[in-house]
Amino acid sequence: MRQRKEIAPYNCKHHGLVNPYTYTSWSSRNNRNELRRECPICKKSSDKKYRENHQEKISEYLREYAKSHKEKVNEYNKKSYWKNHEKQLDRHKKYRDDNTDVCTEIGRIWRENNPEKHEAHKRLNIAVRSGKITRKNCEVCGEEKTHAHHNDYSKPLEVMWLCPKHHKEIHKEAKNVWSNCRR
Repeated sequence: MRQRKEIAPYNCKHHGLVNPYTYTSWSSRNNRNELRRECPICKKSSDKKYRENHQEKISEYLREYAKSHKEKVNEYNKKSYWKNHEKQLDRHKKYRDDNTDVCTEIGRIWRENNPEKHEAHKRLNIAVRSGKITRKNCEVCGEEKTHAHHNDYSKPLEVMWLCPKHHKEIHKEAKNVWSNCRR
Protein backbone atom coordinates (compact mmCIF):
# COMPACT_ATOMS: atom_id res chain seq x y z
CA MET A 1 0.00 0.00 0.00
CA ARG A 2 1.30 3.40 -0.93
CA GLN A 3 1.87 6.05 1.64
CA ARG A 4 0.37 9.41 1.03
CA LYS A 5 2.72 12.33 1.37
CA GLU A 6 1.65 15.71 2.58
CA ILE A 7 0.69 17.68 -0.46
CA ALA A 8 2.05 21.17 -0.78
CA PRO A 9 -0.49 23.90 -1.54
CA TYR A 10 -1.36 23.86 -5.19
CA ASN A 11 -2.94 26.52 -7.37
CA CYS A 12 -4.70 25.39 -10.52
CA LYS A 13 -3.16 26.97 -13.62
CA HIS A 14 -6.56 27.36 -15.25
CA HIS A 15 -8.92 28.23 -12.42
CA GLY A 16 -6.73 29.44 -9.54
CA LEU A 17 -8.28 27.04 -7.02
CA VAL A 18 -6.15 26.14 -4.00
CA ASN A 19 -5.27 22.77 -2.39
CA PRO A 20 -8.43 21.98 -0.34
CA TYR A 21 -10.38 21.52 -3.57
CA THR A 22 -7.57 19.76 -5.39
CA TYR A 23 -8.19 16.28 -6.78
CA THR A 24 -5.19 13.99 -6.34
CA SER A 25 -4.75 10.53 -7.77
CA TRP A 26 -2.00 8.14 -8.66
CA SER A 27 -1.55 7.88 -12.40
CA SER A 28 0.44 5.09 -13.98
CA ARG A 29 0.97 6.43 -17.47
CA ASN A 30 4.03 4.95 -19.19
CA ASN A 31 4.51 2.68 -16.15
CA ARG A 32 5.50 5.63 -14.01
CA ASN A 33 3.72 6.35 -10.80
CA GLU A 34 3.16 10.03 -10.45
CA LEU A 35 0.84 12.20 -8.46
CA ARG A 36 -1.64 13.99 -10.70
CA ARG A 37 -3.20 17.13 -9.24
CA GLU A 38 -6.19 18.85 -10.72
CA CYS A 39 -8.94 21.08 -9.47
CA PRO A 40 -12.47 19.60 -9.69
CA ILE A 41 -13.27 21.64 -12.81
CA CYS A 42 -10.15 20.43 -14.64
CA LYS A 43 -10.77 16.85 -13.47
CA LYS A 44 -14.32 16.92 -14.78
CA SER A 45 -13.28 18.28 -18.17
CA SER A 46 -10.39 15.79 -18.54
CA ASP A 47 -12.73 12.91 -17.62
CA LYS A 48 -15.25 14.12 -20.19
CA LYS A 49 -12.57 14.31 -22.92
CA TYR A 50 -11.40 10.80 -22.02
CA ARG A 51 -14.95 9.40 -22.24
CA GLU A 52 -15.50 11.11 -25.61
CA ASN A 53 -12.22 9.80 -27.05
CA HIS A 54 -12.58 6.25 -25.67
CA GLN A 55 -16.33 5.69 -26.00
CA GLU A 56 -16.03 2.32 -27.76
CA LYS A 57 -13.45 1.02 -25.30
CA ILE A 58 -15.63 2.01 -22.32
CA SER A 59 -18.77 0.50 -23.90
CA GLU A 60 -16.94 -2.77 -24.58
CA TYR A 61 -15.65 -2.89 -21.00
CA LEU A 62 -19.14 -2.29 -19.60
CA ARG A 63 -20.63 -5.02 -21.83
CA GLU A 64 -17.97 -7.52 -20.71
CA TYR A 65 -18.46 -6.54 -17.07
CA ALA A 66 -22.23 -6.99 -17.37
CA LYS A 67 -21.75 -10.45 -18.92
CA SER A 68 -19.37 -11.64 -16.22
CA HIS A 69 -21.28 -10.09 -13.28
CA LYS A 70 -24.92 -10.71 -14.32
CA GLU A 71 -26.38 -11.13 -10.83
CA LYS A 72 -24.58 -8.10 -9.42
CA VAL A 73 -25.65 -5.93 -12.37
CA ASN A 74 -29.26 -7.18 -12.19
CA GLU A 75 -29.44 -6.44 -8.47
CA TYR A 76 -28.02 -2.95 -9.03
CA ASN A 77 -30.48 -2.30 -11.88
CA LYS A 78 -33.45 -3.39 -9.74
CA LYS A 79 -32.42 -1.08 -6.90
CA SER A 80 -31.74 1.76 -9.31
CA TYR A 81 -35.09 1.23 -11.06
CA TRP A 82 -37.15 1.46 -7.89
CA LYS A 83 -35.00 4.26 -6.47
CA ASN A 84 -35.63 6.37 -9.60
CA HIS A 85 -39.06 4.96 -10.50
CA GLU A 86 -40.92 8.28 -10.47
CA LYS A 87 -38.20 9.99 -12.52
CA GLN A 88 -38.34 7.20 -15.09
CA LEU A 89 -42.12 7.41 -15.35
CA ASP A 90 -41.84 11.16 -15.88
CA ARG A 91 -39.12 10.62 -18.51
CA HIS A 92 -41.27 8.03 -20.33
CA LYS A 93 -44.29 10.34 -20.23
CA LYS A 94 -42.23 13.26 -21.53
CA TYR A 95 -40.86 11.06 -24.35
CA ARG A 96 -44.39 9.95 -25.32
CA ASP A 97 -45.60 13.57 -25.24
CA ASP A 98 -42.64 14.79 -27.34
CA ASN A 99 -42.73 11.85 -29.80
CA THR A 100 -46.41 11.09 -30.29
CA ASP A 101 -45.89 10.26 -33.98
CA VAL A 102 -43.22 7.66 -33.21
CA CYS A 103 -45.23 6.09 -30.37
CA THR A 104 -48.37 5.98 -32.52
CA GLU A 105 -46.44 4.28 -35.32
CA ILE A 106 -44.91 1.72 -32.94
CA GLY A 107 -48.40 0.93 -31.58
CA ARG A 108 -49.80 0.58 -35.11
CA ILE A 109 -47.01 -1.81 -36.11
CA TRP A 110 -47.54 -3.89 -32.95
CA ARG A 111 -51.31 -4.11 -33.64
CA GLU A 112 -50.65 -5.22 -37.24
CA ASN A 113 -48.17 -7.87 -36.09
CA ASN A 114 -50.34 -9.10 -33.18
CA PRO A 115 -53.99 -8.91 -34.31
CA GLU A 116 -55.18 -11.75 -32.04
CA LYS A 117 -53.58 -10.17 -28.93
CA HIS A 118 -54.94 -6.75 -29.84
CA GLU A 119 -58.45 -8.12 -30.31
CA ALA A 120 -58.31 -9.97 -26.96
CA HIS A 121 -57.12 -6.81 -25.14
CA LYS A 122 -59.83 -4.76 -26.80
CA ARG A 123 -62.63 -7.20 -25.91
CA LEU A 124 -61.45 -7.50 -22.31
CA ASN A 125 -61.28 -3.70 -21.90
CA ILE A 126 -64.83 -3.37 -23.25
CA ALA A 127 -66.06 -6.11 -20.86
CA VAL A 128 -64.38 -4.43 -17.85
CA ARG A 129 -65.76 -0.99 -18.73
CA SER A 130 -69.28 -2.34 -19.29
CA GLY A 131 -69.19 -4.26 -15.99
CA LYS A 132 -69.41 -7.80 -17.43
CA ILE A 133 -66.08 -8.56 -15.80
CA THR A 134 -64.76 -7.02 -12.61
CA ARG A 135 -61.10 -6.48 -11.95
CA LYS A 136 -59.91 -8.76 -9.13
CA ASN A 137 -56.95 -8.79 -6.75
CA CYS A 138 -53.72 -10.59 -7.68
CA GLU A 139 -54.24 -14.34 -7.64
CA VAL A 140 -50.78 -14.85 -6.11
CA CYS A 141 -50.35 -12.16 -3.46
CA GLY A 142 -53.68 -10.33 -3.21
CA GLU A 143 -52.40 -6.92 -4.41
CA GLU A 144 -55.23 -4.61 -5.53
CA LYS A 145 -53.53 -3.03 -8.56
CA THR A 146 -53.62 -5.78 -11.20
CA HIS A 147 -53.03 -6.59 -14.86
CA ALA A 148 -55.00 -9.14 -16.84
CA HIS A 149 -52.89 -12.02 -18.15
CA HIS A 150 -54.16 -14.06 -21.10
CA ASN A 151 -52.99 -17.67 -21.21
CA ASP A 152 -54.95 -18.17 -24.43
CA TYR A 153 -55.74 -15.18 -26.65
CA SER A 154 -58.52 -17.10 -28.44
CA LYS A 155 -60.45 -16.86 -25.14
CA PRO A 156 -60.26 -13.10 -24.49
CA LEU A 157 -62.42 -13.06 -21.35
CA GLU A 158 -60.56 -15.87 -19.55
CA VAL A 159 -57.73 -14.10 -17.75
CA MET A 160 -55.60 -14.35 -14.64
CA TRP A 161 -55.49 -11.18 -12.55
CA LEU A 162 -51.89 -10.53 -11.49
CA CYS A 163 -50.01 -7.64 -9.92
CA PRO A 164 -47.28 -6.14 -12.16
CA LYS A 165 -44.56 -8.07 -10.32
CA HIS A 166 -46.15 -11.50 -10.79
CA HIS A 167 -47.29 -10.67 -14.32
CA LYS A 168 -43.71 -9.85 -15.23
CA GLU A 169 -42.51 -13.11 -13.63
CA ILE A 170 -44.97 -15.18 -15.67
CA HIS A 171 -43.79 -13.58 -18.90
CA LYS A 172 -40.17 -14.10 -17.87
CA GLU A 173 -40.84 -17.80 -17.22
CA ALA A 174 -42.61 -18.15 -20.57
CA LYS A 175 -39.69 -16.44 -22.32
CA ASN A 176 -37.25 -18.88 -20.67
CA VAL A 177 -39.36 -21.86 -21.74
CA TRP A 178 -39.40 -20.64 -25.36
CA SER A 179 -35.68 -19.91 -25.40
CA ASN A 180 -34.96 -23.44 -24.07
CA CYS A 181 -37.19 -24.99 -26.75
CA ARG A 182 -35.27 -23.27 -29.54
CA ARG A 183 -31.93 -24.78 -28.52
